[in-house]
Amino acid sequence: MKEIYLNGPVEVGFDVYEDFKHYTGGIYHVSCGDNCLGGELRGGHAVKLLGWGVENDVKYWLLANS
Repeated sequence: MKEIYLNGPVEVGFDVYEDFKHYTGGIYHVSCGDNCLGGELRGGHAVKLLGWGVENDVKYWLLANS
């Protein structure tokens, strides 16, 4: 967070699960335990991390697609 605050956006990656193809907006959340509720892991995706926030007591990262 300090890096973003001082120097601006950074490039990051995240795991993409099957349910991500249905994502249309808002906070994306997948719960994985013994069985991942988001479906199978499909790979990864690179994005730009712009910042962070809290919505309805849920902390989130603000990302921009590449």
